[in-house]
Amino acid sequence: MQIHIVQPGETFPSIAAQYDLSTQFLQNYNQLPNPEQLVVGQSILILYPEETYNVQANDSLASIAEQTGLTTLELLQNNPQLILRNILYPGETLVLSFQDQQYTPVRVNGYAYPYINESILRTSLPYLTYLTIFGYGFDLEGNLTTIDDEPLIAIAREYQTAPMMLLSSITPGGTFDSNLAAALMSDADLQETVLNNVLNVIQEKGYAGLDIDFEYVPPDNAQGFVDLVNRATALLNPFGLIVHVDLAPKTSASQAGLLYEAHNYETLGNAANEVLIMSYEWGYTYHQLSYGSFSFTILKYIFHKKRAVASSDM
Repeated sequence: MQIHIVQPGETFPSIAAQYDLSTQFLQNYNQLPNPEQLVVGQSILILYPEETYNVQANDSLASIAEQTGLTTLELLQNNPQLILRNILYPGETLVLSFQDQQYTPVRVNGYAYPYINESILRTSLPYLTYLTIFGYGFDLEGNLTTIDDEPLIAIAREYQTAPMMLLSSITPGGTFDSNLAAALMSDADLQETVLNNVLNVIQEKGYAGLDIDFEYVPPDNAQGFVDLVNRATALLNPFGLIVHVDLAPKTSASQAGLLYEAHNYETLGNAANEVLIMSYEWGYTYHQLSYGSFSFTILKYIFHKKRAVASSDM
């Protein structure tokens, strides 16, 4: 695998020719919406096939998987152009393996709202371990808000991706409520009620665990945040359910600011099963430019075997 950085004057065909690859092959692995409009500094993923298969009449993904010893999921990972297609074309070449391919277990998480474009979701899922669905809130009585998450859960299961429930202090208007977070962090009974309701939803819908995403927590509630995560793991782990906690990207333990001060890496990391550092908080780029980077970020995991984490009924 190589990464090509677009230089002034380069085009998609010229880059393909430079690496002795077809433009179609290069497009398959970069999934650029407008390959004719490259941006200087953009990353292009360069992959070289090692073993290939020529599709025959009446072939299917399942039959090819059986012949080659791969799974249908591995075929999709190696041939992303097939993800949104339900047919194969006789004579088309599929990649079974790549040169210098290495396998390292990794866990890859992706966030999605219920209204995500289904095509974007499906092109990402073959490379994800978790799909965290945003998200459930709560009120001061401990009742959870409801979201239309069942379609996303069903699609995630198609690709052996573990759906994760997300709990936050998000308001109906889409903002994080520091006062609501503080109320939960300072009230053990409210925490118990909310987490019991979370467990009910997880068991009803088949989630693999819980992602706890509390931003802008008042610093005085730092220990209450740790208590919440500890209660979550104590409640959910015996059922084989995992707990993530999302942490703001700090440059030092003493970093000031409402986003950072209640996020103690050591204590929250010890309380949760896994930690997700929200490095995207450091900045965003224009959607069209970031789309190519997003594709690369997902597709680079072709060289890794995603570590599947599934609930008991998946």
